Amino acid sequence: MGNQLSKPINVLFVGDIVGKPGVEITTKLLRSFVEKYHADVCLANGENVTEGKGISEDDALQLFGLGIHA
Repeated sequence: MGNQLSKPINVLFVGDIVGKPGVEITTKLLRSFVEKYHADVCLANGENVTEGKGISEDDALQLFGLGIHA
């Protein structure tokens, strides 16, 4: 029938990242979690990254640079 994947996709979901402390701990831990769980894609709630009140373009780019896909 449709396209079938040869293996499951591992998704790492990061809950709400809030402000500078949230970005700092995400920066510190994300790579090890991706490696430990063999994540193919990483999704995160980032709508409170910028001072807990939304997300700026710069902060979004920083998260993308860490390996968060969306």
